[in-house]
Amino acid sequence: MAEITLLASVSEKDQNDFYSDKYKTFLSNALYGYLFLGSDLREIEREYLNTNELLGFFSKGVLNMMGIDTSRKSKNRGKYHNMKISEVVPLLMSRNDVRLNNIGRLLSEIKN
Repeated sequence: MAEITLLASVSEKDQNDFYSDKYKTFLSNALYGYLFLGSDLREIEREYLNTNELLGFFSKGVLNMMGIDTSRKSKNRGKYHNMKISEVVPLLMSRNDVRLNNIGRLLSEIKN
């Protein structure tokens, strides 16, 4: 399985603090859009926040706070484009990294 490149500076505590009901739906959709659909950061905001005004900065911040490296170098965008959520979630949940488990949990809440 292709591993997601995580930002080392994001701790499990940081991630859990950000992972709240207030942002949960947007987080799930942003993760899905970025990792599965290959949406760019502005597309995520247009699709899920109905705005063009944030210029991708909010999506970038949200994904980075979850530990997802959004730099082009990481090649995370569209990493799972040829896979189903039902295939990726068990792989993320089986990893020995709580941050990846949290990402898997968020993705498992998406109905596709």
